[in-house]
Amino acid sequence: QAPHFAFAALGRRSAGGRTLIDSELQREVDRLLRAHVHRLDAQAEIAAILLEIESGAVVAMSGSTDFRNPVDGQVNGCLAPRSPGSTLKPFVYAAAIEQGRIAHDTVLKDLPASFAGWAPRNFDRTFSGEVTVEQALCRSLNLPALFLAREIGLAQCLGVMEACGVRLPSSALGRGGLSLVLGGVESDLLSIANAYATLGRGGVRMKPRFFIDEEKEGVRVLQASTCAWLDHMLSSRRHPPKGRSAGEISWFMRKTGTSSGKRDAWAVGHNGKYAAGIWVGRFSG
Repeated sequence: QAPHFAFAALGRRSAGGRTLIDSELQREVDRLLRAHVHRLDAQAEIAAILLEIESGAVVAMSGSTDFRNPVDGQVNGCLAPRSPGSTLKPFVYAAAIEQGRIAHDTVLKDLPASFAGWAPRNFDRTFSGEVTVEQALCRSLNLPALFLAREIGLAQCLGVMEACGVRLPSSALGRGGLSLVLGGVESDLLSIANAYATLGRGGVRMKPRFFIDEEKEGVRVLQASTCAWLDHMLSSRRHPPKGRSAGEISWFMRKTGTSSGKRDAWAVGHNGKYAAGIWVGRFSG
């Protein structure tokens, strides 16, 4: 059971040790992924990660739905570098909140723009003119996030992302520029889910823990009020999943992301107890 988790743990400590995996949760994650992958394209794969917020423990990790697949079953989609799409946008808004630049009713612009010849559009290829911060974040509009990142400084945004736990290449700022906000630089599912766990702890970052004897230390990187604001804006109660009503689901917050060319689909969030991350795509790219 959980071979991807085992290899990831041994990669951290070759001598091994007693791990923090929750076998019941791992079985349930595996079952859900296997049940869902059949609805997708034959070449598509799913990866999922589950972290316990209080302890930082990695309690379930499924890097693919079939480890025995001779082609790519042993690729660990939780650790593979992929474009994270819009899953990083909440941290741009967090940086702006921390600086006191925005409130929930601040008006942002969703208008066509060109950045050094790059003319990004929204997912639906439309523009909405003036929108509130809440509308911009919940609808995952690209231009308001880009204008905001340019205003507060891309280096500041990158700093908040990394402080919360997102792993990015050292060349991220120079290579990605503003496209970093839209997933133009690769990251991995484990680190992004860990950043959402930071939000779930009210702004305290912890390192993901695989072994029971690993230190459980946290450092405050965001104000609790900033995290509460994001939780509120991205709440399932305010914005329930399509086809569901707020009254029939438990509370959680989440953000989706889609990479350029629709190569990667993401959903990451937390419910106060666990932070979860899901990636769907083709390992071939």
